[in-house]
Amino acid sequence: MAAHIMMTGLIILWGFDYVPAKVCLEVMDPMVLLFFKFSLALMSFVVILGGQAFIVRGRSGDGPKKRKLMRVKDIPLFIIAALTGQLLYFKCEYTAMDYLPVALITIILALVPVMSVIIEWALYKRKPNAKILLGVTACVGGIILIVGADIDQLFGGGYIIGYICAFIAVIFWNVYNFIVAELDEYDIFALVITESVCTLLMCAPLIIGRLPAAEEFTPKVIVCVLLVGLLDTAPGYVMTVFALQTIGPTACSIYNEFLPVSTAIFGAILLGESISILQIAGGIIVITAGYLVIREKGRLDI
Repeated sequence: MAAHIMMTGLIILWGFDYVPAKVCLEVMDPMVLLFFKFSLALMSFVVILGGQAFIVRGRSGDGPKKRKLMRVKDIPLFIIAALTGQLLYFKCEYTAMDYLPVALITIILALVPVMSVIIEWALYKRKPNAKILLGVTACVGGIILIVGADIDQLFGGGYIIGYICAFIAVIFWNVYNFIVAELDEYDIFALVITESVCTLLMCAPLIIGRLPAAEEFTPKVIVCVLLVGLLDTAPGYVMTVFALQTIGPTACSIYNEFLPVSTAIFGAILLGESISILQIAGGIIVITAGYLVIREKGRLDI
């Protein structure tokens, strides 16, 4: 029960997180926000964990000992993971926020498990069953409804850029997931800290000359930067790890499908954003079909 309560709180937390992110992006480049985000994340992990994440201990319970320190041969994987799952994913997501309501972006990001099924089918020959294929088809239909509702503004209003960025973000996140799956020998906290360091090292050269002027850092912007950096890292990550270990990844993925709901509520209340009835219908189809795909895939993977 505690894990389910935590995941419900986490979805609300992450839904709200888009609001301060959008405020920050009004005055700074996505790469600058990304640098602040992971700097604060890394500091929070150091404060909370100290060196504990990298202390090699014996076996914990019946589980195998997890690797703490990065092996030389795994450096390319860590770099690709940081590049796809952090730099490129958030660059696309944050760029999309310049053109689309955040609710639409999170609906498109709900396609992640659907894209995962397609990639597994294409690369690993894991053929989905009829129920999964039906769910994937329904998701595509829902996306057509969402995009079709903006057809008049698609090319003139820059919406097409937002949609393209959101779809590319889905691809990058799936690449990241498959790369991280190859790093499952590592302790999860040590892995995330190492990834954060890689992200900051790659991000630092990209923010040279892009920092906002000092007067842009109003109290509102500073608070929003702190929220973006800390809201979905330390507490959010602890809740995620607890839930993953308690109810498993499939159940956690199901909760993620409801992120567009909390995002839409906060976007409407705090950002004054709205989406059309047709887009709401498309979103319901995508979320429902995504939920069914995850549930069926979890049943088959048991």
